[in-house]
Amino acid sequence: MKNNKIDEVNKVNEVNKILEVVNHPEYYNLYSIEAIDMAIKIWGKEKVKDCAEITAFFYRMRLGLKDDIDNDLEKEKWWLDKYKELNNTKSSKTVEKYQNLNTSSIPINNPNINPNI
Repeated sequence: MKNNKIDEVNKVNEVNKILEVVNHPEYYNLYSIEAIDMAIKIWGKEKVKDCAEITAFFYRMRLGLKDDIDNDLEKEKWWLDKYKELNNTKSSKTVEKYQNLNTSSIPINNPNINPNI
C-alpha cells in the first residue's frame, strides 16, 4: 500500500514537471517578461495569435517524432489555449478546423498521426 502511494506521488511529480516544461519553460523566462508576452509587445496580438494557431498545427504534424507524444499534445494544447486567449473566445475555431480537417489525401509519414482527425 505504501509503495502504491509513493508511485502515485512520483507520477504526479512527473506530470507536474512536464506541465512546467510546457507552460513556462525556463529558457523562455530569462528576461523580465516571458517570451510570448515580449512577442506580443513587438509584433502585436494579431500576429502572435496567428503564430499560435500555426504552431499548434506544427506540433500536431510532428506528433511523437521529436518529443514524447504526450509532451507534443500538451504543447499543442498550450498553443491552442493561447490562441483562444488572444482571440478572447471560449471556443476555438482552430479546434473546429482540426476536427473537420479531411487529411486523407495528404501523404503523412508520421505513424503517430491519425490522418482522419
